[in-house]
Amino acid sequence: MLASIGLIAIAMLAAVPLAGRLGRRAGWLLALAPLAAFIHFLTQMPTVAGGAVVTSTLAWVPALAACRTTLCKIPHHPRILRA
Repeated sequence: MLASIGLIAIAMLAAVPLAGRLGRRAGWLLALAPLAAFIHFLTQMPTVAGGAVVTSTLAWVPALAACRTTLCKIPHHPRILRA
């Protein structure tokens, strides 16, 4: 989860230099980052739809036992789950 967000951030930072070198073709290359993130989050859909919580933990400062945890959970809503 954090890698997908980081990939988009890296693509954002690389956009201006790539656009200078590749011109209009840079957009096609830069579009791969959000596509990869979308596919990653799409693979998590069955887990979240089943009611489980997807977590990702990053050891921020291991010596201080500090970490960053992100959660992905869709609250139960009868209209969403009804066919």
